[in-house]
Amino acid sequence: MFGKRTKQKKKPPPGNVEIVKGSAYGAFSRAFVEFVQKSSIAKELLDWSRDTFSPDEHYWA
Repeated sequence: MFGKRTKQKKKPPPGNVEIVKGSAYGAFSRAFVEFVQKSSIAKELLDWSRDTFSPDEHYWA
Protein backbone atom coordinates (compact mmCIF):
# COMPACT_ATOMS: atom_id res chain seq x y z
CA MET A 1 0.00 0.00 0.00
CA PHE A 2 1.37 3.39 -0.96
CA GLY A 3 0.92 6.57 1.01
CA LYS A 4 -0.84 9.50 -0.54
CA ARG A 5 0.74 12.76 -1.63
CA THR A 6 0.34 15.71 0.71
CA LYS A 7 1.42 19.33 0.51
CA GLN A 8 3.13 19.00 3.87
CA LYS A 9 6.90 19.39 3.65
CA LYS A 10 8.84 16.51 5.20
CA LYS A 11 11.32 17.28 7.97
CA PRO A 12 15.01 16.79 7.11
CA PRO A 13 16.35 13.23 7.52
CA PRO A 14 17.79 12.27 10.91
CA GLY A 15 21.50 12.27 11.66
CA ASN A 16 22.28 15.04 9.17
CA VAL A 17 22.01 12.41 6.39
CA GLU A 18 22.09 13.80 2.84
CA ILE A 19 19.72 12.13 0.38
CA VAL A 20 21.27 11.74 -3.09
CA LYS A 21 20.27 9.75 -6.18
CA GLY A 22 22.48 6.98 -7.47
CA SER A 23 22.27 3.55 -9.04
CA ALA A 24 19.55 1.10 -8.04
CA TYR A 25 22.19 -1.64 -8.03
CA GLY A 26 25.36 -1.97 -6.01
CA ALA A 27 27.88 -4.10 -4.19
CA PHE A 28 28.18 -3.14 -0.54
CA SER A 29 31.02 -3.48 1.90
CA ARG A 30 30.61 -5.50 5.05
CA ALA A 31 31.00 -2.25 7.03
CA PHE A 32 28.05 -0.68 5.18
CA VAL A 33 25.83 -3.72 5.71
CA GLU A 34 26.71 -3.80 9.42
CA PHE A 35 25.96 -0.06 9.64
CA VAL A 36 22.52 -0.58 8.07
CA GLN A 37 21.76 -3.48 10.41
CA LYS A 38 23.07 -2.01 13.67
CA SER A 39 23.25 1.78 13.54
CA SER A 40 20.58 3.81 15.30
CA ILE A 41 20.92 6.46 12.57
CA ALA A 42 20.18 3.85 9.88
CA LYS A 43 17.10 2.68 11.80
CA GLU A 44 15.93 6.29 12.29
CA LEU A 45 16.39 6.91 8.55
CA LEU A 46 14.24 3.88 7.72
CA ASP A 47 11.53 5.07 10.14
CA TRP A 48 11.75 8.59 8.65
CA SER A 49 11.29 7.20 5.13
CA ARG A 50 8.37 4.83 5.84
CA ASP A 51 5.81 7.22 4.34
CA THR A 52 7.76 7.66 1.10
CA PHE A 53 7.27 5.80 -2.19
CA SER A 54 10.15 3.34 -1.79
CA PRO A 55 11.76 3.58 1.67
CA ASP A 56 14.36 0.87 1.13
CA GLU A 57 15.85 2.76 -1.82
CA HIS A 58 17.01 5.59 0.46
CA TYR A 59 19.93 3.32 1.34
CA TRP A 60 21.28 2.60 -2.13
CA ALA A 61 19.40 4.30 -4.96
